[in-house]
Amino acid sequence: MWTTFLLKLGGALLSIFATANIADWFFSGSKWAHKYYAAFPEIWRPLGEHAGSGEEGRVIRSAIFLGFEFAFAFVLFYLFFQPGVVFSSPLTRGLAVGLILWLLIPVPLLLTQHLFIKYHKVSTLGHLATWYVKLTAASLIMAFMF
Repeated sequence: MWTTFLLKLGGALLSIFATANIADWFFSGSKWAHKYYAAFPEIWRPLGEHAGSGEEGRVIRSAIFLGFEFAFAFVLFYLFFQPGVVFSSPLTRGLAVGLILWLLIPVPLLLTQHLFIKYHKVSTLGHLATWYVKLTAASLIMAFMF
């Protein structure tokens, strides 16, 4: 009983962590996204003259750690609050929880930031898409594992 639970928990954590990092890289860290960040270079923190500098590596490692923190917090949320109990299918429950959390947290936050900080519109859309993918994927993983 406990072994199965711990294996599911570890699998959920690793799956959510991997999905979140892939979504972050695709929507924010890949080559196509960087040209939109260059539209307003004055808002970005200078990390060094060369890619791969010590400061840049520290910032990237910190961002990856935050991806694990997201996975851990999401698993706790799903286990303790059991959202979406009214849905009988894991698919509909996972999709509903992901959408609701996306509308509650990152959409207002990112759109408010976009109003006050000079982000390119495509960067904001990329961040919104990243969070939608992360929350929906995490919801689906938890819905099918538990």
